[in-house]
Amino acid sequence: MKWYEIRAENLRPISIVIGGRGIGKTYSTISFLMESGEKFIYLRNTDVQLRESASDFGNPFKRWNLDHGRNIEIHPEGKHYIISENEEIVGYAAALSTFKNLRGVDLSDIRYVFFDEFIEREKIRFDQFSAFANMYETINRNRELLGEQPLYTILLSNAQKLDNPILAGYGFIGRIEKMMQTGRRLEKTKEYSIELPESEISEAKAETAMYKLAAGSRYAEEALRNEHRHVDVLVSGLFEITVKDALDVFPDGIAVGTVNEDTLDGRVVDQLCLLANVGEPLSKVDLHIGDLLNLFIFCHCIFILSVFFQFIT
Repeated sequence: MKWYEIRAENLRPISIVIGGRGIGKTYSTISFLMESGEKFIYLRNTDVQLRESASDFGNPFKRWNLDHGRNIEIHPEGKHYIISENEEIVGYAAALSTFKNLRGVDLSDIRYVFFDEFIEREKIRFDQFSAFANMYETINRNRELLGEQPLYTILLSNAQKLDNPILAGYGFIGRIEKMMQTGRRLEKTKEYSIELPESEISEAKAETAMYKLAAGSRYAEEALRNEHRHVDVLVSGLFEITVKDALDVFPDGIAVGTVNEDTLDGRVVDQLCLLANVGEPLSKVDLHIGDLLNLFIFCHCIFILSVFFQFIT
């Protein structure tokens, strides 16, 4: 049975991996980071999630520790978190929502950022895209200008939905949809890589009792088949944003002008000028029946007001 395996040649400054549950994304990433010997940052969206990861209950290294006879743990250290084994620091941990509070720190020893579960089911209550971009700038600084390799980030998520600010901010939503439509599992450029892995593990899990009972449900499709829901998301910034054709239900916008028979109210035909339609009014106006009713009500109100003022005077 083949588990998912992250590959160094596919990593880029922004590396996106979205796949089914339990196929080995987190485990493989931890293995890669530990074997690299480079310091890294383990990143979660919120401080609440990070505190849970720093407990024995939520330790993301637990399975890897068991398999390799190691003891990697996340510990709070003042206002920050460290990842260590037997008092030897192997990395740091941070929450994206509070990363902006880190000031005056030198993170030049950080080679990778491992962002676990970056897509949330619930609405993210901070500007995730701006926070991520600022985090990258804080850590990366001027590495490339100095001839050094850039910071590499690895963003992992289960397949669930695509309305994520980071995906939208970098213009990845449309690319992922095209990959799904064409069956492509990997797209990469010099700046980014997007991977939608399939694994034999998903096929095996589909035969387990729980997934047989849940067959056909949205949960099973997301967990096993790497299928995503799409909801449009708006983000600020100068990056490419994918916009669905949701507004096609409305008529095409037509400028309201005087030579236009498709205006939103009365149809005004011909130019409003002295040379228009000699022998006719300066313009010809076709009114809707609703306009006649409005005109009647208006005249009726004027008549009542004139009678009222004559009475009081």
